[in-house]
Amino acid sequence: QEAGYSVVGSTGGDDALHILIQTEIDLIITDLSMPKFSGSELAKKIRIIEEDIPIIYLSGALNGKDTFDKDKESLKIATFIAKPFNNSQVLEVISKVLGASNE
Repeated sequence: QEAGYSVVGSTGGDDALHILIQTEIDLIITDLSMPKFSGSELAKKIRIIEEDIPIIYLSGALNGKDTFDKDKESLKIATFIAKPFNNSQVLEVISKVLGASNE
C-alpha cells in the first residue's frame, strides 16, 4: 500500500475467489501452500472466472518452483517469488507484471 497500490487480502482460496467475483482486481499473488486448497488449485479456479488476470506464485516450499514450471503455460502464471523475499523484490515483480499486462 505504501507504494501506491490498493491491496485486498484474503483468508484463503475460497475467500479470494469471492473477492475476485465481487471486486475489480488487477493482479493476484497467491502462496502455493494454503488451507483447503493449494495456490495451484486456486489458479485453476481463477482461470474459470478470469482468463487473463496476472497471477504470481510465491512459496518457500522446496517444490514451489517445480509447481510454477508445471503451471506456467497451462494456467498462464506470470512469475514465481521464492521465500524469503523483501518488499522491494515484490514491488519490482509487481511493477514488471502489471507493466507487461498493460502493454
